[in-house]
Order: sequence, then C-alpha cells, then structure tokens
Amino acid sequence: MTKVVDKLLLDAALARDHADVVIAKLPKGLNSVLEQLPDDKDLLKGPVENLIDPKEEQPITNRELAYMNRVWKVCDGLTPLHQLVQNIGDLVCADACRAVDLLLHFNLINVPESDVNQPLNNFQTLLRKITEKIGKERSSAFLRLALRDTIGYSGRARMYVMSSSAEVGIDMVAAKATGTSLSTVVKDLENWQVKYIEYVSQELDSNILLSIIREIHPNP
Repeated sequence: MTKVVDKLLLDAALARDHADVVIAKLPKGLNSVLEQLPDDKDLLKGPVENLIDPKEEQPITNRELAYMNRVWKVCDGLTPLHQLVQNIGDLVCADACRAVDLLLHFNLINVPESDVNQPLNNFQTLLRKITEKIGKERSSAFLRLALRDTIGYSGRARMYVMSSSAEVGIDMVAAKATGTSLSTVVKDLENWQVKYIEYVSQELDSNILLSIIREIHPNP
C-alpha cells in the first residue's frame, strides 16, 4: 500500500513540475490567452498513433487526446488559461497544462500576438466612469453612434455586444465566423473608443473627461 501511495505522490509531483514548465513557457503564465487553430489534419479525431509525444517518442494516451480536445474547444483567443480551466470545471491544472503543451506542439493552438483583454478592460472602465457622469441612456446612445461611425453595419459589427447599461463585450464565436483577426478586433476597440470619446466631449466637461482618460491611459 505504501508503494502505491508513494507512486501516486511521485506522479502528482512530476505532473506539477511539468505544469510549471508549461506555464513558464507562456508569456503571461496562467493569464496567457490561447487561440484555437484549425485542425486541418484531423489530429484531434485520433487515433493516438498519429500523435507522437515529442519527449517520450511514443504515441500519447487516449486520455491525453481527450484532454486536448476539451482544451482546444474552449481556446477562444480571449479567455485567460486559468479561466479556461475553471470553465471546464473537472479538469485539473496539471492535465490542462499537459493538453496545452501538446496542442502547442502540434500547432493546434497559439498565443496570439494581440491581446484583447487589456484594450477591452480599458474600454469597459472608461465606459463605466463616463456613464456615472452622463447616465446610461446618453452613454448607450453615444456608444451605438460611435460603433456605427467606426464599423458601420457590416457583419463584423455583429460581434461587438452592447448592453442597455452601456457595457461592451466581444462575441468571439461571431468573430471567428467572420474570419476577423484579433489584431483587427483590438484596432476596432481602439477606434470605437476614440469615436465614443468624441461624442462624449460634446456633453461632458473637458477637464473631467481628460481626467478620466488619463486615469485609464496614463501613458497615451
């Protein structure tokens, strides 16, 4: 019994060490965003004989292939890794990291050059602070006008979500459906924000508006 327990403890320690190595490879660790790439060779369908572990030089296990499929399906280019693991629910971090390592090796996911999270968070913070000053109704109206002026009524505009509370979000499923790159999404958010500020400047005191902008973007 003691030998079995010792082996389980050793396996768990090795899994944690491997997870730490994978996390260290990612630019922002567990906060890194991962983007799904096309499975052109149908590797995720198996069999495992088609996927050779680069270190062990033998096929991965069916369990590892199942982990890869679960992680690959939720890599939306927006959600940080730690949140992806939480969203999956019953997949421990070590197994998720093993899947990420294999997915990266087989070019089924990547770390996008553009990170949507920071621009989106900045825009959301700006909206919240301005909405507190001018009210939800006016803020929502300026937000809709700014989006119209920036992107128009194209299919791409449908991937940007606006609530009645003057909040914004991104529908990444719609973004992928339109073939929009993450760099384009980031640029859209920047242009939308600039146009929104132009509309707000007609109503909000310029000193108050400038103070809000400098608080969110201290180094313009």
